[in-house]
Amino acid sequence: MKKIGFFIMNIESAGGTERVSINVANALAKQGYDVSFISIGGNKPFFQVDEKINIYAMNKLPYSLKKDYFSITKKLRKLVKELQLDTLIVVDGAIMLFSALALVNLHVKHILWEHYSFNFTGNRLVRTLGKYLASTRCDKVVTLTEPEKTLWQEKFKTNNIISIANPNTLLPKNKLAKWENKTILSVGHLFSYKGFDYLLKAWQVLAKNHPDWNLKIVGSGEEEQNLKNLAKALGIEDSLNFIPRTNDVAFYYESSSIYCLPSQTEGLPLVVIEAMAFGLPIVAFNCSPGVKQLVEHKENGFLCEKNNIEEMVNGLDLLMNNPELYQQMSDKSRLMSENYGIEKIIEEWKAIL
Repeated sequence: MKKIGFFIMNIESAGGTERVSINVANALAKQGYDVSFISIGGNKPFFQVDEKINIYAMNKLPYSLKKDYFSITKKLRKLVKELQLDTLIVVDGAIMLFSALALVNLHVKHILWEHYSFNFTGNRLVRTLGKYLASTRCDKVVTLTEPEKTLWQEKFKTNNIISIANPNTLLPKNKLAKWENKTILSVGHLFSYKGFDYLLKAWQVLAKNHPDWNLKIVGSGEEEQNLKNLAKALGIEDSLNFIPRTNDVAFYYESSSIYCLPSQTEGLPLVVIEAMAFGLPIVAFNCSPGVKQLVEHKENGFLCEKNNIEEMVNGLDLLMNNPELYQQMSDKSRLMSENYGIEKIIEEWKAIL
């Protein structure tokens, strides 16, 4: 069976990128593929990895391109040769700079799996160069949505771009979300581009009119203290819970009512797909093609103008006040989530390996 390597920034991270990469790797391993992870960071995954999968760590985070570029590239090339990989899947365009050189003349299939929106501005220079290298060096570039695929094709005039959606493997076992839980949930890294400050400002308005409801934010990150300070300044501490990152996110989906996504940018957010599977209606900023694909306005939730707090408040308020509307949107979320089953999507991956 083919030998597949996943080259990832840090398998120890607890984000959606890491979770969905592990989900796909686990599914391939279960079907007999010889799968490995090569992590620039550590080797202790936050999410469960199939016991048949080997993890090779460079322990080079944080790294400096100036100081560490050649050492990381050299280590990557050495591992690819030792493992005799047939295919290397690069998880995130920001690390294309290493694989583009490491794979020269190795006759290894080279695939970029881009999780970020095409227009994401973080680390702009590195990502721009990564996109160019992927368009010229990779056998395939995998985007998460058809609109993202089109953006790549229009920019680089190449036919090696395909789209494969993120698969969901987290399904409800016993309980589903329900209106009676009276809880709004948001999950993610506490980074500035996740937009949790907008959610807190929206919650300040809602909490006054819905004293029996509460907001839960699950995640960890560099903005945690700033967000807690903002919550205090807004006077919403008593109705808000910050919960550290967890492996048991299913508990929070099933014990909540509505999912809110205040992000400034996203790819195809796995947390939204998971929340839909548990029957949560979604209220989200329209920040990317992926979010627009998942949230059908007034069908399974509300798609709000980016950074428009008033629209977010109105969408949440409608669901909080109307159990019948809530149930309609909850049912629609569950139905739509079925499009992202692992069985279908893993076949799309197998077709390009």
